[in-house]
Amino acid sequence: MTTLAIFGLLEGTPLELSHADLSSMPEAYQVPDVGVHVKGRTGRAIRFRALLHDRDLLDNSRWIDILSTDGFAASLPIEEIADDGLILYANEDVPLTQDAGGPFRLMIPNYRDACASVKHLASIAFSDQPGKDTRPKSEPGGDACTLDR
Repeated sequence: MTTLAIFGLLEGTPLELSHADLSSMPEAYQVPDVGVHVKGRTGRAIRFRALLHDRDLLDNSRWIDILSTDGFAASLPIEEIADDGLILYANEDVPLTQDAGGPFRLMIPNYRDACASVKHLASIAFSDQPGKDTRPKSEPGGDACTLDR
């Protein structure tokens, strides 16, 4: 079974969340149609805040380090994505396929950097400082991210 690892500066033990775990999270965190938030996309997601359900960030937790199964990494300030971030986990009621960016995919609608949306999501770590970040750097006024991340 494929899982999404959640660890770092959180109260409680690290998590390993499966498709079934995400689909059974409280309705308040569910996004039944991600296309409402991300034009041209389909599928089911949970709000990023769901990762904090029944647990708290430690006081010094300020960053999330996101890692994909292919080694792509992004490090982002929590406050920039906490309210808008979505974790896509299914098309209809079927787990998200590899071809669709699965098994999990982080999407951040209207974020300033398209490369911060990461497909093939493997883990999210909460930390007190920026971590590994392999996103391409852009020139002022440009967008270096040509990948469908």
